[in-house]
Amino acid sequence: MRKIVFAGSLLALISCSQPQPAGRPDVEKALNYCAIQVERTLTELQGETGMDYTEMPRNIMDSLSSWHTRKATKEEWCAGFWPGILWYDYEYTGDARIRREAENFTASLEFLSKTPAHDHDLGFLVFCSYGNGYRLTKDPEYKQVILDTADTLATLYNPVVGTILSWPREVQKITGLIIPLWIIRSTWKCFSGLPGMEEAVICMILQSHMQIRRWKIISAKITLRTM
Repeated sequence: MRKIVFAGSLLALISCSQPQPAGRPDVEKALNYCAIQVERTLTELQGETGMDYTEMPRNIMDSLSSWHTRKATKEEWCAGFWPGILWYDYEYTGDARIRREAENFTASLEFLSKTPAHDHDLGFLVFCSYGNGYRLTKDPEYKQVILDTADTLATLYNPVVGTILSWPREVQKITGLIIPLWIIRSTWKCFSGLPGMEEAVICMILQSHMQIRRWKIISAKITLRTM
């Protein structure tokens, strides 16, 4: 499953479509193709002036053949995808150079753990990057960044309705809960004990394997305050 997720992520990112295989997909072939594309992307990003680890490849525009990049900011919700792809590629290839690049691009997102939350997309930004990094390396500094990010995400909680604010001043809904779920799993903290979560009572039964990607929520009961 891990291999299929990685292959799908990179193929979607580069916006190219491949014919559907007639039979069982050749996962190794797909992953080898993705590894080649990662190398090509790194070469392009390196350019003549060197790598800017705050610039993330976003998409290749129609009729063009080079990457359109965007600066990693709190508003750029896709900024965690490229570091995540690099971690998946490292997981598949074991290439130490790819790991270094994953670490460098991931490090450019640390500011999110120290910045007031902009919206619920912190789950995309931090878990694709720091989440995969921690899963593969068990680096305690990565874990701390995730926990610190959860604290800033918690500031979007609205105790009146018992939900997280997806986009400030716009929509309220229960979303972006991957980080709080990870905290429950990894620290066994009660969700209602997290900063800003005192008003919510969230009871969950998790069928959990050893790796985060295999979480399955068997039952989730959410009790919200009467509006």
